[in-house]
Amino acid sequence: MPDPEDYCPLRLSRLEAIAHALKWSRENLTVFRDRYLALWGGDLRPFFLTPQATWIIENVAVLPEARGRGFGKALLRALLEEGRSQQHDFAGIMVINGNDVARHTYESIGFKPYQTFHADYFWEQVQYRVSRSDEIWSASQLNGRIIMSFKTILVAGASRGIGLAVADHLIDQCDRLLTVSRTVASVGEWVQADLSDLAGIETVARAVGNDCLDALLYMGGTWEAYAFTSQYTFEACSDEDIVRVIAVNLVAPIRLVKALLPALRRSENPKIIFMGALSGRDNFPGREVANTASKFGLRGVVHALREELRSQQIGVTVINPGNVGTPEVLEELAAANLTGGEAIPLSDILTILDCILSLSRATCIKEIDLPAMLGEGA
Repeated sequence: MPDPEDYCPLRLSRLEAIAHALKWSRENLTVFRDRYLALWGGDLRPFFLTPQATWIIENVAVLPEARGRGFGKALLRALLEEGRSQQHDFAGIMVINGNDVARHTYESIGFKPYQTFHADYFWEQVQYRVSRSDEIWSASQLNGRIIMSFKTILVAGASRGIGLAVADHLIDQCDRLLTVSRTVASVGEWVQADLSDLAGIETVARAVGNDCLDALLYMGGTWEAYAFTSQYTFEACSDEDIVRVIAVNLVAPIRLVKALLPALRRSENPKIIFMGALSGRDNFPGREVANTASKFGLRGVVHALREELRSQQIGVTVINPGNVGTPEVLEELAAANLTGGEAIPLSDILTILDCILSLSRATCIKEIDLPAMLGEGA
């Protein structure tokens, strides 16, 4: 026979012990008890506190100094595996609203929001009711596929712009996030490497080692001096500029994929995603010669790789945006320093990446064009 207190936020029979541990005064304890009983007393059994899963994960915690290294997800996966071994079909977990790190971690494992309730009894003022709430999360069936949970992901060009935003977005969705750039990347496990140089490619391959690489995201890119501004002229471009743009935007991704193919083959659902540009599309009115040539070439790389790797079911996709609303781009647009019109929200890029990464090996996304509705190329 279930204990009625199983269906309430706390066990009143333990309130004295809780108050003692929290060093509450007798007055505070009495006030709390009265408010609690006014809201939850009697025979009330809130339906959303009735256990919604047979396997309840009470709590998962990682010491602050050990966070960001995948321990939380490893603990959760172990708990879910234990639930499967005991023949449970569903798992549930609770999270305080506002604990975004925990929410992102649970989402990355496959939990989905089930119900929200508000702890009215904690607050004297009505306006605080919405500011503190709990959510009951319900996982997908334990014997099914858990989505958006990766072992190792590599993001190239992760020190700023789109690459940094992508790395920050994915940090809670994988056990190991490798962030590659010449300058310091503030997220993940930074690998310092210049990918325009063969030695940089070798450095990255050593860093990946024998890991299973679930996704390679080449978000890096460069362009000529004064590109995308009214000051750009092809004749003024230096030979060094042209060589650098082609090396970073075209040669580097080819070399990087070749070096990391063994690690990608070890994944159950490997993905390769390149950040292209609308300037690489047919008939786009771009003036930056080296950058446009490199982005056209990158599309060719993607289509050839797809044919080469099709039998291995390694997904290869190129995303072609116009201006993307990174802080740097928005600042330049506000100062009227950039051409190309409006920027698309950075969150839209992240949503599309989530979609590509979540698809099975049976589906192939070749190319996605993303012009701003009021920008060039729409």
